[in-house]
Amino acid sequence: MFATIGRAQVDLSLVQLLRGRYVVQSGNVDNVDIHYFVDEQGRNNLPRPPADPESPREPLDYLISSLSIVKANVRYENRAQQIDARLPLSSVEVRGNELTDRHRIELDAAGGALQLEDRQAAIDRVDGNVDLGEDDVTIERLAIDTEGSRAEVTGSITRFDAPVADLAVKSHVNIDRIAPLARLEEPLTGMADIDATAKGPLASPQVEARLSGSDMQFRDLRDMQVNANASYDIATRRAEVSSLDVRGPWGSITGTGNIATDGSGQSQLQAGINNVDAGALMRGLRLRFVAATRVDGKLQAEWPGLDYLNARGAADATLRPTASEMSQSAMPLGGRIVARGDGGRISAQLIKVAVPGGEVDGTVALSSNRTLQGQIDARSGDIGRLTSSIEAFTGRPRGSLLPTPVAGGVNADATLGGTLDAPTATARIEAPSLTVGTADGIGVSAAH
Repeated sequence: MFATIGRAQVDLSLVQLLRGRYVVQSGNVDNVDIHYFVDEQGRNNLPRPPADPESPREPLDYLISSLSIVKANVRYENRAQQIDARLPLSSVEVRGNELTDRHRIELDAAGGALQLEDRQAAIDRVDGNVDLGEDDVTIERLAIDTEGSRAEVTGSITRFDAPVADLAVKSHVNIDRIAPLARLEEPLTGMADIDATAKGPLASPQVEARLSGSDMQFRDLRDMQVNANASYDIATRRAEVSSLDVRGPWGSITGTGNIATDGSGQSQLQAGINNVDAGALMRGLRLRFVAATRVDGKLQAEWPGLDYLNARGAADATLRPTASEMSQSAMPLGGRIVARGDGGRISAQLIKVAVPGGEVDGTVALSSNRTLQGQIDARSGDIGRLTSSIEAFTGRPRGSLLPTPVAGGVNADATLGGTLDAPTATARIEAPSLTVGTADGIGVSAAH
């Protein structure tokens, strides 16, 4: 059942009725219930254009010159997309145009509700004007206020037997109040302007959107500006980001890409990391340990569906330390990291990656089956300084790692193996001339 009417009082034109045309000169309708339903297969209950009872193959010739509707309830239930919206209408005014055979509808509503899967939100108010034809509707303006946000819809829906949309939406969104509806469990605040279009079959349109966010905050990352252009094709389940620019006091990240969310097809990503203060970023994300470094880098990768461990591409990052010494939970890092993927294995080359008191070169590789391989060469010109740095980083008392002061150079190399969940390592250490306490010239060689 698409619609039910509690009471109706209408005045028909007798002259027009004798001519075979139904013209409502004026009327009042109360207690109207409209239920637009879409099932799991995408089938809907939109009524087909009414037919003339004298000629069933011909559409009904009718016109509503003036009609007022009060106490109406509209429900849109889409089980395919798990959407259920209910809206009580306080007033609806219908005015017909005899020359165009179209109807202008003005509506006003308040106090509705929206359910998206298991999430709910209040619809504060809806008002607007639409122009209705025999097999199409033009939305001149439809404004929706909900949860401190506002959206205005314009456009058209044609072919009621198989609805096709051409809609545009302009919205001003209060993110922290809308976040629960979008299932954003992490705290996110700020304001965003979103301009979007939806074109194609109403059950599976192609959506394009432009987002501009200001004064946004995620965890302790404040004053972020976000600009993005993206699209999503519901039919193919492919998302594309044609541009992304995220900026904050910690630096900026830019990128483009597309994701095959159904697991088939190729996904791609290109990103740039521009003068990012990794320490500030990681502290803002409330991570326990941070890298005290600034990062410049770029990434290009593609992978099948959502299987990123089978990625092909390359990444290159340059690290510049922002501190000269380690402090508790903050490690200065310098050097360069170059990563490559060949479709079944991701390898990272460490080039002069330095911390206070030490430096590392080598390669670490991870296969798609989570197998780990690698060769690491490390050296320290002063093992005493490196030990003190580790104590500072871990928060241990000075001198607690080694019972006796040790100074001198140390070289070490390690071979990595096993899996990501259960790694293994064999190592060899060479220290040709150490000072241990008051003893000089002590050589150490060990393997494990």
